Amino acid sequence: MAKKDNPKITSRVKEAGLGDHITNTTGELDSSVVTVSIPTQLTPYDIFVRCLKRAENLVSFHSDDKNPEEENFCDAYRAAVVLTIGALDAYTRTVVIVKIKEKLKRKPKSSDPIYSYIKSIMSHDTLLETAMNETFFSEIETQISDDFQKKSFQGERKITHYMEYAGYKNIIGLVAKKNNYNEHNLKQELDAFTKRRHAIAHGGDYDISQIPFKELEIKKEYALKCIKVVGEFTKTLNEICFKK
Repeated sequence: MAKKDNPKITSRVKEAGLGDHITNTTGELDSSVVTVSIPTQLTPYDIFVRCLKRAENLVSFHSDDKNPEEENFCDAYRAAVVLTIGALDAYTRTVVIVKIKEKLKRKPKSSDPIYSYIKSIMSHDTLLETAMNETFFSEIETQISDDFQKKSFQGERKITHYMEYAGYKNIIGLVAKKNNYNEHNLKQELDAFTKRRHAIAHGGDYDISQIPFKELEIKKEYALKCIKVVGEFTKTLNEICFKK
């Protein structure tokens, strides 16, 4: 007599979004019939949102009812800040590369700042050699992509600087205006969270400007605000860049 599906396993499988009919007669997962639907066309923003969700998961480890001792979760808050700023860095870099490639196909005017940047990363000989073959634009795109992988896109000045290459002047101001937010305050908040990320990643979140070194305090509310501010900024940035 065949055994019924294990209700716990079946329930968890369905909750995970893996569909029906994927357990065998013993209630175990049957690999021969498992079909998992995984999105194959993730956008840079999709990946950013997933990173932000992981940051939120780190913060949610602490709850007043189940885990009352908040100080035991401070490092989870620090990790959430580092992950959030890193996600913004990666998203901005990807968008800048995508938008510069689009701009090059439109053959921008010589006054465009992208030309000065290209000259700074490619020698005259390399440019001349590239111009002599059919892979001119693809070679420039490769050079730009390779150079950007070495650079940081963290902090409002760097975001503003590189987004201008992509064709967006004063991107922080554009985002602030669209969100009815004070531009100066937005710049300050992005920079403050970026500096805190650096303090955590490079100094263990200690104030090394005084002796003895002192560990900086961090609260759940701080990590949540970081996630909120960066999340709202990037959502609007994505809407501006991709006209949603």
